[in-house]
Amino acid sequence: MPPTSRYGPHPNRPAANKQFTNRDGPIKAFQAARQALAPDQHDVLTFHGVGGQGKTALGKKFRQILEEETPRAALWGHVDLADTHLPTPDRILLELRRSLRRSGKIEFPAFDVAFAHYWQQAYPHLKFQDTHRDLLTDKEGVFAHALESASSYAEALPAGIGLTMIALNWVRQRMRDFDNRYRPALRGLETFSPTEILDRLPYYLGLDLCGYQRRQRAKQLIVFLDTYDALWETFTQGARWEVDAWARELVASAPGVLFVVFAREKLTWDTHEPDAWRGCLHHQPPLAPLTDEDADTFLRQIPIEEEAVRQTIIQAAEGHPFYLDLEVEHYLDLVADGATPQPEHFGQTKQAILARFLRYRAGEEQATLKVLSVVRSFDFELLEALVRAFQTGFPPTEFFNFVRYSFVAPESGERYRLHSLMQAHLLESLEPALQKKIHDFAFTYYDARCQPESPKDLQPAHEIALVEAFYHRDMTDPQEAAAWINQRTTVFYEAARYSLVEPLYQRALAIREQILGPDHPDTATSLNNLAELYRAQGRYAEAEPLYQRALAICEQVLGPDHPDTARSLNNLAGLYKAQGDYGQAEPLYRRALAICEQALGPDHPHTATSLNNLAGLYDSQGHYGQAKPLYQRALAIYEKTLGPDHPRTATSLNNLAALYDTQGDYARIEPLYQRALVIHEKTCGPDHPRTATSLNNLAGLYKDQGSYAQAEPFYQRALSICEKNLGPDHPDTHTVRQNYQALLAAMGQQK
Repeated sequence: MPPTSRYGPHPNRPAANKQFTNRDGPIKAFQAARQALAPDQHDVLTFHGVGGQGKTALGKKFRQILEEETPRAALWGHVDLADTHLPTPDRILLELRRSLRRSGKIEFPAFDVAFAHYWQQAYPHLKFQDTHRDLLTDKEGVFAHALESASSYAEALPAGIGLTMIALNWVRQRMRDFDNRYRPALRGLETFSPTEILDRLPYYLGLDLCGYQRRQRAKQLIVFLDTYDALWETFTQGARWEVDAWARELVASAPGVLFVVFAREKLTWDTHEPDAWRGCLHHQPPLAPLTDEDADTFLRQIPIEEEAVRQTIIQAAEGHPFYLDLEVEHYLDLVADGATPQPEHFGQTKQAILARFLRYRAGEEQATLKVLSVVRSFDFELLEALVRAFQTGFPPTEFFNFVRYSFVAPESGERYRLHSLMQAHLLESLEPALQKKIHDFAFTYYDARCQPESPKDLQPAHEIALVEAFYHRDMTDPQEAAAWINQRTTVFYEAARYSLVEPLYQRALAIREQILGPDHPDTATSLNNLAELYRAQGRYAEAEPLYQRALAICEQVLGPDHPDTARSLNNLAGLYKAQGDYGQAEPLYRRALAICEQALGPDHPHTATSLNNLAGLYDSQGHYGQAKPLYQRALAIYEKTLGPDHPRTATSLNNLAALYDTQGDYARIEPLYQRALVIHEKTCGPDHPRTATSLNNLAGLYKDQGSYAQAEPFYQRALSICEKNLGPDHPDTHTVRQNYQALLAAMGQQK
């Protein structure tokens, strides 16, 4: 007999025939929902119940039914929302699109183009061709068709156009082959920000699904969303309504598609919007345990021949598939070891089933399982680090044997997680002090992996690490987690990862309200942070009460003349300015400036910021005479306090130059733009996007003066920097390209 490993399922044990046994009630409900669904109807079928009831297995059974139908009557897509590799709606929707595509020949022209446009703006340093090759090589996909056909109309496209623009043009060329609904849906896509596209991604996916159904009326489309409650793990109760907004938008955009949800609780969409959702959520049956008859059938199929053993297992498991699985694992291990299974080897309580199963594992394996119970998911690298740090003795070379256990669920990205019931049992036996040490280790591990140097360096792995680091710090020191997240999200915020950052800011606010109180200055800081996030997305109605509350806290606790009060005034004024409400903005800006001058001094950088804010307000209203001295004074302060070569000095130079530009004072503009360019090249580097902005500004000046030969090399260099660092489809790249093309057109007319 060859040697065998001590770890993972016994290699010599007989193969188990773990076939899901019939559950007539759920299957009938599923089939009835399919039969009743009309093309214009929205329907969500939700199966809910506690962990271990077999919700995931039930979903597999449903998909098996669909696969075995002849002729095949439905295509389906499936996403497990417990997958930590899918932390944001864009990843969830992409995985769903991929799953649907694997099920059949479905085209996704709207979603693919929109997603590519979003990705290249959000991750400008990552080549879409490398990260999403499957979308490009899909023979039925929009990119394959577009690239094949591009030569026929390439001459009509601007030079240097990006991949998504080629695909977008191709889709527009084929509007009549798809549906007239695509025309308004895709209008303006190239001008949308990443956040605007992200909000629309569920709509685009729903549009594609509806398009398929109109072309293939004989086939149904079914979407399975498993472990739905995992969406809310990182979010506060009050934020739940926003967390799954993408799911509601997808359902609303895809009439005629059946959505099947598996969760621990019922969906409550109808409590928030009863008129919209009451008729869509009428099928929410609770998932009951397996009957004794079904459990017996399941055990017979393994096969477990001994009736007394089967009855003992059934009585102890109480119809929970998770515990049946563990008893089967134990039975097969006994057989593999040459033992004869007896009733006394099984049964008792559910806790006894878990404890007995773990006792049968090697000591190193038990220790490793306990350590893994503290983390939400793991891959080879994390397991290896935990084994080394906590000296469990488990050989990492046995990793892939270890993850074959029935209670280890695979995720995308070669990650895995323990079943929630196994995890809970292991945590109960783990000393609190050791739990804290593991949380601290995991925090340090992920914290080191969520610090990209700049927005252009940000990758999906950084996003996962940010969420996991916050989770582990929150588990041991919530107040520190709230402070930490404010330090770590700067790059993510600058990269417009709003959907990623929002739940973390919401949780930080909840922590501070609970621990420090609703009127603490740190609570005001969290209110401001969340309000800024909403403002950046144009969600002004949500931002305003948060800004107002933060201002009230600062005035009450710190005083009406405190610098933090000035910051809150500036924030609220900026919100009003963004909405064009200059009358409300001006007195707030003026008061903020007065506070800074009095509390910090007339030459403080914060005073300069307030001067720039007020000047910008006047500039926006065309009050150039009032704006000019404020811009000049802000520039003088920055030069004096921060130095003549500081980026803020360059920003003030650009502000003043832009003001002169509106007045046609070209003689004053050029030296300011030139100096700003020198500063950006020196402080940010010759290939930084800020340098490209300065190059674009200077080129625009030369173009306006008719100095086309001077302007051209600046536009060329700016475009090269943008394409390299931001991607060919980024809005800034698009702006520079348009400016350059306008110059070329003017040069052609001149000739």
